Amino acid sequence: MPTNLLMANGTKYPVREAFPGGLLDKSVIEKHELPQLSESFAFGLFTANAAIGALIPHCILFWGKGIWRVYRRAREGKHDDPHHTHMAKHCKDTPWWCFAGIIVLSFVLGLIVVIKEKITLPVWAYIVALALAIFISPFSVIFFARFGNGIATNNLSKMLAGLMLPGRPVGNMYFAAWSHNIVISSVSVSTDLKLGEYLKIPPRTMLWAQMYGIVLGGFINYAILSSIISANRDLLIEGNGNSSWSGMTMQAFNTKAAYWALAPYLYKLGAKYEMIPIALAVGAAAVVVRRLCYQFIPKVGQLDLSEINLPQFIQYAGNISTQPQTCTILSGLLCGLFTQAYLRNYHPRIFRDYSYIIAGAFDAGSLFVIFILSFAVYGAGGPSHPFPLWWGNNQEGHVDWCPISK
Repeated sequence: MPTNLLMANGTKYPVREAFPGGLLDKSVIEKHELPQLSESFAFGLFTANAAIGALIPHCILFWGKGIWRVYRRAREGKHDDPHHTHMAKHCKDTPWWCFAGIIVLSFVLGLIVVIKEKITLPVWAYIVALALAIFISPFSVIFFARFGNGIATNNLSKMLAGLMLPGRPVGNMYFAAWSHNIVISSVSVSTDLKLGEYLKIPPRTMLWAQMYGIVLGGFINYAILSSIISANRDLLIEGNGNSSWSGMTMQAFNTKAAYWALAPYLYKLGAKYEMIPIALAVGAAAVVVRRLCYQFIPKVGQLDLSEINLPQFIQYAGNISTQPQTCTILSGLLCGLFTQAYLRNYHPRIFRDYSYIIAGAFDAGSLFVIFILSFAVYGAGGPSHPFPLWWGNNQEGHVDWCPISK
């Protein structure tokens, strides 16, 4: 299940040689032929694109009338949410020029990076990336508000960048970063602002707390990332890694950028790769068919079929192909079944009063423990200090005892 670009014999493709200075050298492609993807990774790209294709039709066909009704009422100053009504009466709203100032400042900073740094991304492509994010963000925010989880749209950004900027993998990655990170930030900021209403935190205070966290978090993330890469570079380059570190997800970013940079040559790669962009239409068609079926069969027993989250079913069907550690899947599934299937149905008071704060405690506690273990045990900032060797902690190989081929 590698996420690297591969030669026909399964060895790594010389990506650095194929893209000297961040631009495609066609002679290398002619020398080594076109790169290959593992079947699992190709399937993961297919399902990811199909989920993106299903996202917007799902929002429009199933929730379109409700969204339009809420939008019109909001324009008239009418809100059905008692939390928002309370905050509107007792707290000053954030003025529009605060948001406008943040947008202008962010745009200028990004423009400086595009113009001054050698990232092979033209200014017009930078603007297109922002426009794409502006278009997708409302649908992603609505979807997240409904289900508490979202659809990753970075594959769409990389595909469009590959078609517009062929032969530029670095520019492709920056295009996807400008576009997809805006979508993520839109969801995150909207979630925090809504949580602030529930906790009765004034909107202005909440916004500036967010901006402080974003700026501070940027520096902290950069410092930790640099430390981890410096101490574990060889493991991160090797996609398999070890029981502590894996470069699988990072290699997936690199592979997608290089893969879509070869967009003009895709027709030579074979039908299984040509199906990846077609997956957008497949995902959209699946939602349309499901909506037509819903017209005739709206319910099966007590289950309302409109509540089935088809885009997310599609996305997670291939999610394992880019998972650095699959052991988290079972624990997440068990937690979900315990809280949503057991507590919610059989102990609703406990679920209502305690599930959210306990989930927050688990989230913060696990991140804190990971932070401590990363530096004290796993060698994020220097040599590692592994736990003692025993049959459940196979330090001499992969901790899950699964053999791998080099």
